[in-house]
Amino acid sequence: MTEAFESAHVRLFLADYAVADAGGKITMVGGGITITGIYPQTRMTAPFTVVAVVSFGPKHIGESPAVELSLETEGGELVMLPGQAAPLRFGASEKLNPPVLQGINVPNNAVRPKTQLLMQFQNGLPLHPGMGYRWRVRVDQDTRPEWTEPMYVAVASPGPVVG
Repeated sequence: MTEAFESAHVRLFLADYAVADAGGKITMVGGGITITGIYPQTRMTAPFTVVAVVSFGPKHIGESPAVELSLETEGGELVMLPGQAAPLRFGASEKLNPPVLQGINVPNNAVRPKTQLLMQFQNGLPLHPGMGYRWRVRVDQDTRPEWTEPMYVAVASPGPVVG
């Protein structure tokens, strides 16, 4: 385990919709969901967004820890989407910068430097109804049990029978 991993704080959210502006400020609608529906005609989930915010101790300013967000089955296996050669995971390794606010001097130890991953699935994902999944964050290839967020894909109710 690296020192960056040891100092990491992870916040993970699922939302109906989320965006981040150029300054990194997140706007979220329907934040905190854990259940998504599925469209029976397309077999795709409803649209949703995954937001991972990973902050580090101030001594890591200037470093570039590897941060990864992945989707797993309840059994811990990485999810492979149909037609894809690699599992569903995204990574970043950007340089941690000191906190900046235009015209204001912010001491390095006042705010933790952070990396954000924001993944929008505007068309949903082809996941299996009636199954549970979990989003997981890794820092420098290591993880903690609390760095996960569950997601359940609900089974669509049968429609009304007419006739």
